[in-house]
Amino acid sequence: MNLDLEALKEVVSPVLAIIIVSQGLIRVIFKNPGVYKNYMDEGKLIWITGLGGSGKTTIAEKVFDALRKESLHTIHLDGDAMRSILGEEKVHDLASRKRTAGIYSKLANMLVGQGINVVVSTISLFHEIHEFNGQNNTKYFEILVNADTEKRKERKPELYSKNEIVGVHHEPEFPKNPNLVLTNNEPGDLEKNIIKILDLVNDKTTSKKWDYTAQAKFYHKRPNYSPEAIQKMCDFIGVQKSPDYMAADIGAGTGNLTMMLADKIGKIIAVEPNEEMRKFGIGNTLKMPNVQWIVGAGEKTSLPDNSIDLVTFGSSFNTTDRQLALKESARILKHGGYFVCMWNNRDLTIPTQKKSEEIIRRYFPDYSHGVRRQQQADVIIESGLFNDVHYLEAPQNVMMPLENYCEAWKSVKNEYWDLSKNIGQEALNKILKDMKDELGKNDPLELTYYTKIWIAQKQ
Repeated sequence: MNLDLEALKEVVSPVLAIIIVSQGLIRVIFKNPGVYKNYMDEGKLIWITGLGGSGKTTIAEKVFDALRKESLHTIHLDGDAMRSILGEEKVHDLASRKRTAGIYSKLANMLVGQGINVVVSTISLFHEIHEFNGQNNTKYFEILVNADTEKRKERKPELYSKNEIVGVHHEPEFPKNPNLVLTNNEPGDLEKNIIKILDLVNDKTTSKKWDYTAQAKFYHKRPNYSPEAIQKMCDFIGVQKSPDYMAADIGAGTGNLTMMLADKIGKIIAVEPNEEMRKFGIGNTLKMPNVQWIVGAGEKTSLPDNSIDLVTFGSSFNTTDRQLALKESARILKHGGYFVCMWNNRDLTIPTQKKSEEIIRRYFPDYSHGVRRQQQADVIIESGLFNDVHYLEAPQNVMMPLENYCEAWKSVKNEYWDLSKNIGQEALNKILKDMKDELGKNDPLELTYYTKIWIAQKQ
């Protein structure tokens, strides 16, 4: 075991430091709290909160047991146990509660930064704490556990006989947008809730239809969006480099659009549900200090209400339930904020792309481009959440080696070839072989792409 106990003791009590070590972590190196983050190896923070007696600890113990089987680098921090260790078990005033909640949060943040999965069960119902967790962890999962008042009192009668109780004497600040809200009244609820949490933290809640794990490593082969189109969009909206101006790039993937916006916007929160895509995105933006990555999806970003100036979907709006994504965008946007969706479409009128389409349809005669080539104005207006839609586009010419062009096709996710299965790989390999044979004489390929953008302002 390689552990700097003295560094750990600077954050928590010596006794708590020993307790953490006793949970059997194989290798933990604690560094200066200001520099301990390594986002490429970051663990998961599963923050299970709720009023006393809601069953947080029981749920957390079961989740911990399940995650520990997958990774020994997993720890459970329980609020009651930590209060006792910190000598705070008899102190219940609001200031003390907030102070200990801050310790739990900072400790969990430190552990997560070392690649450790941390399950926390605690009341800690403070917006300030929830926001700190979300801002400092790319794999933050916030779960609110609810139970009826009588059930909570039945489970913890000694707690509800005291003063200074959250939910009785202190007004709780429930999470504004948790990843999960669970009801935990009946015995059968426990198992169902554990499954829901494990599905969430293991990315099983993201539709397999849009699981880009197999495609992520090929994304850098795609031509990026037209710089002219991106500049026109920024000029129309009036984006700002001020640190107070915040954008959320939703379905950020490996960061293609994020990187183009990073030098134009004060702060960008890149929201991406897929772990493999997020890993590449974090690596691509490591030198961009104004970019922060979090787990989330178009329908559920976990960002606070009225907190964002600009929401962008770069080639990702089509992967969502669009009406739910528009509703979520409107929720997180400030009044007068902007919604943007865009795609980079191939010009199918040029001979090279005509030939590619012909080859694909040899194997898939019913091949369709889907939502990404449809106009989006009607869908946006139908939501009733945004003002008139502004459309702009700009072409860009690209010279691309044939090998890169074929590799870029491996980044495509659709219903026709699934790269996670052998049959899908075989189908795409046949297509790419024909492309190489029939387009080889034109190598490198002269291609044209159109960046097409829809912009709408929140009402």
